[in-house]
Amino acid sequence: MQKGYFQSKRRSTMSDHDSISGLQRIFLENGEVHIKGGINDETAEHVHLCFLHLRAHGSPDVTVFIRSDGGVLDAGLHIYDEFRHYPGKTKGIVTGFAHSAAATLLQGCTKRLAYRHSTILVHDGSFVTQIKSQNLSNKDLFEMRDDMQKSMARTHKILAQHTKLTMPKIRSLMARDKKLSAQEALAIGLIDGIC
Repeated sequence: MQKGYFQSKRRSTMSDHDSISGLQRIFLENGEVHIKGGINDETAEHVHLCFLHLRAHGSPDVTVFIRSDGGVLDAGLHIYDEFRHYPGKTKGIVTGFAHSAAATLLQGCTKRLAYRHSTILVHDGSFVTQIKSQNLSNKDLFEMRDDMQKSMARTHKILAQHTKLTMPKIRSLMARDKKLSAQEALAIGLIDGIC
């Protein structure tokens, strides 16, 4: 699993776990948070710690650089909420690609931008990849399917809220599983501008 700039390593004590590295602190002092690699619970926890640090320093406006192929949708939704409830402004910039959960968390930013040659992918995720190589009962499978359907419904609602698309068009777009260019993403309201 690929580690991101702001993904903390597991540590033995709570005080060590809550620390922010020197490089990360430099980024934060410059009003930057970098999300790189897979989106997972560790990523969400580290973004939370970064935003706690920023809140402790007056909640300045922050630029979030995103370069991720996605990951765990629920972790992406936690990061989305973190952005939405931050008192300062959040400018999200896609630096290459924001796929799946990364495209969803981008929607939480006050301003959403992408580099000209970036791609953005929204899709319905894969229930199959979540159950791969697990010995689960039918009950477990149904619960996992229900949880994923609820998360996808929340994602559809988020995209409807932040884009120019109706719910049927969102469902159609997500079913296509197609990478969109920055220009295509701008045309449908997934981003606000190209930089």
